Amino acid sequence: MLQALQKSVRQAVERSDVFRTKIIEQNGTLQAVVCDSSQCDLEQIDLSAIPEQQRASELLKRGRLEAFRSFDLGKGCLLRASLLRFGLRNSSSF
Repeated sequence: MLQALQKSVRQAVERSDVFRTKIIEQNGTLQAVVCDSSQCDLEQIDLSAIPEQQRASELLKRGRLEAFRSFDLGKGCLLRASLLRFGLRNSSSF
C-alpha cells in the first residue's frame, strides 16, 4: 500500500505542471518556470507511541500546522503529502 501511495503522489506531480513550477527572479522580474521533473516524496510520520485517546487531537494539530506551512516557491515541488501511522493497521494521510 505504501509503495502505491508514493507512486500516486509522484504521478500526480509528473502529470501536473503546477506542482513542478518554481518562481525565479530574472532581470528584476518574477517568472514561472516549469521544471521537467521534481522530486516529491511521501513523508512518513510514526505516531504509534501516542495513546489512542490522544490520536484524534494529534491528527488535527498536525493538520493545522501543515495548513499554515509555507512553500519555497523557488524550489519546485508545490505538493506535500504525509502519511501518519498510528499503528500497524491505522493510518491517515494529508
